[in-house]
Amino acid sequence: MKILVPVKRVIDPNVPVRIDLEGKNIVSQNQPHALNPFDEVALAKAAMLRANGDASELIAVSIGGEKTADTLRTALAMGADRAIHIVTNEDQTLQPFDIAGILAQIFREEQFDLALMGKQSVDSDAGQTPSLLAGFLNLPLLPDSFKLEIEGEHVIASFDHDHGQTRARAALPAIISCELHLCEPRPVSLPAMMKARQKPIASRPLADIPVTLKQTVSLIKYKEPAARSACQFFDSVPELAEQLRTDGLLK
Repeated sequence: MKILVPVKRVIDPNVPVRIDLEGKNIVSQNQPHALNPFDEVALAKAAMLRANGDASELIAVSIGGEKTADTLRTALAMGADRAIHIVTNEDQTLQPFDIAGILAQIFREEQFDLALMGKQSVDSDAGQTPSLLAGFLNLPLLPDSFKLEIEGEHVIASFDHDHGQTRARAALPAIISCELHLCEPRPVSLPAMMKARQKPIASRPLADIPVTLKQTVSLIKYKEPAARSACQFFDSVPELAEQLRTDGLLK
């Protein structure tokens, strides 16, 4: 079984994000970057499946500028056998519809049996690519999975919904989007990073992928969230009730 894991290079979620003066872009220069945490979980789970003998090959794919190769090296150190880098311009921003179209083409070319991917990226939080990919390929989607098992030619996943939890079964090939608590990624060791340098990364320019970019959505402006008001403490319930009446929240 061949597993595809799409990965994305994002600004390190542990550092504050800043918006440029025009409000058109997130400031990314001189900011530390990292592997998207949701993709990291998907990659760690795929590596476990390979270690258990449920998969024969694990391939990481990423779309982005030249620095995206660093993210793919991390993916190789985490257990990917090889990597595919779809090279774009550094300032080029692709929307989920276009990203899903590119991944669908790679999926067909490589004849994958399973795509394990993070349910969203921490920069855009769109959460659309897994469902769009499943739609392009006309394959079953098991979304937001926190538990995953391979059973012969089927995959079984558990996920939350509005009324509790569901356990679903789908025939391979299939698309799985992963929650953060699907598994706990292990820290990447220095020897693993050194070995990753010997693993291949195949670079392909975006122009070589037979897809037509739609770019149907345009960004108008980024805006900082409103500042939260200071907390107010009360010594007693009557004092709280009086303040609520003053604010018109309690009659």
